[in-house]
Amino acid sequence: MTSEIPQEERDREIGIKPDELLGLFQISSQIHHGINGWLNPPSGATPKSGIELCDNLIAQLPKLSSGLTALRDRIQEIWDRAGFDYKIIDSKIPRDQIRVKCGELLSLAQMRAQISTELNQWVHPERIVPKEGKDKLGHLLDRMDIFTQTLKSIQATLEEIEERNLGESTE
Repeated sequence: MTSEIPQEERDREIGIKPDELLGLFQISSQIHHGINGWLNPPSGATPKSGIELCDNLIAQLPKLSSGLTALRDRIQEIWDRAGFDYKIIDSKIPRDQIRVKCGELLSLAQMRAQISTELNQWVHPERIVPKEGKDKLGHLLDRMDIFTQTLKSIQATLEEIEERNLGESTE
């Protein structure tokens, strides 16, 4: 998806309020805690079967769903405002705002979609066509690292935005 967008547009910076960046961190944390609660339930009992994993996911779905929806909505709100501001208003970013590259917003949106897609496979395993020699549970378990990698990438992107802006403000 990002390869279809010109590099100039991905590098274009937009401004967000500091509390919007804080909100993105909080939403990311909510998603992380939801996935952690799914894989490491508060009861301390490690899920041992596909049914237990699915039951734990169902228990965490409200938290995960609201977090994923909030992230989608927040990204869309920032994106819509940035597109409007870019076309209509002077594109200078006020000093009290956080500079975010459009490419970073797109990456966050893609990572959010990746988590949503992976969760959807767990919720609807009947739609999975596993590779030869694998059953559906084996297919799903093989993809568990995607959650960890994607959550780390979301966190790293947000931290990069924060670090880039804090570094600029202290100079």
